[in-house]
Amino acid sequence: MGETTTQTLEANNGQNTTQSNVGGNENGGQNNSQVGGNAGAGQSDFEFDSRLYTENGQFNRDGAKEYLTELQTELEAQKMRAEVMRQKLSGGPAPKTPEEYFSSYQAPDKYKGLFSAENQNKEAVAALAGKLAQVYHANGLNHSQAADISNAVLETLEAAGAIDTRSEAEIQKQRAEWVADQQKQLGENAGEMIAQSSKFVQDAMLDSDTKKQLLSAMEYVGAPLIKLVHTLKRSFGQAAGASIPANVNALPGGRTEREYRDEYMDKNTSDERRREIVAERARLGRAETLF
Repeated sequence: MGETTTQTLEANNGQNTTQSNVGGNENGGQNNSQVGGNAGAGQSDFEFDSRLYTENGQFNRDGAKEYLTELQTELEAQKMRAEVMRQKLSGGPAPKTPEEYFSSYQAPDKYKGLFSAENQNKEAVAALAGKLAQVYHANGLNHSQAADISNAVLETLEAAGAIDTRSEAEIQKQRAEWVADQQKQLGENAGEMIAQSSKFVQDAMLDSDTKKQLLSAMEYVGAPLIKLVHTLKRSFGQAAGASIPANVNALPGGRTEREYRDEYMDKNTSDERRREIVAERARLGRAETLF
C-alpha cells in the first residue's frame, strides 16, 4: 500500500487526537504515534510539551534535549527544597566536623557539672565525648539527633552508678547521715572502737599499701568491717598503744622480739623487708603480735 495518511479525529469526550499511519508493506502494517490530548486521557505531563514533536508528528530530538535540561534543573531545585525541609524537620544539618557536636551541646541541668572545668574527671568526660562525636559524625547525625543519644548515654551511666550527679551539699548531707547511722550500729563506744581499730591496722605487720587499702575499706564499708577489725584486735592484738616488754627474748634460733619490732618500725625498712620479718617470726612459731 506504501501510502501515508493523516487523519484528525474528533473524540466524543472532547479529546483531540492526531493519528499518523505509515504503511510499510502490502499487508498494511502500521506504526501509530499519538501527540496531544489532555489530562483526562491519563497521560503524563511531559507528553504534552510541544517541544517533543514536530508539526508533522515526528519526535523532535533537539526539543527533547532542551526539555530534559529543564527537567534536570527543576529536579535539582526540588532536591534542594526537600533537603531544606528534611533539615527543618530533623533539627538542622549535620556538623561539618566532629568537634562541633559538643561545642554547642546543652546537657540537662543535673549533668552540666560533668562538663564544667571544675569537674575532677573532666578528662574522662572529654574522652567519652570525643568518641561519641566521631560516631555521630560518621553516621551523619545532626545536632538534635546527637543530643538525644548523648542524653540517653548519660542517663545510662547514672543508672549504672558510673557518674554522680549530686551537688556537693547533697553529698555532704548524705555522708553525715551515713556516718551517724554507722555510729549507731557500733553503739555507745563507737568513737573508741573506731580509734582502736584504726590503730590496730596502722600498727599491724602489713605493708603500707595493704594498710592504706584496709583503712580506706573501713571508711567506705563502715560498721560491719570496723566490727570485724575490732574483733581481730581483741582476739590477737594487745591494747592500743601497748609496747612489747624489753625482756621478751627470742625463741631458739631467732632474734629478740624487740629487735624485730625496732627493725619493722624503722622508717627506712622497706615493705619487702617487713614481709620477710613476718615470715621469719612465723617460721619460729611466734604467733603473738609485735604490738
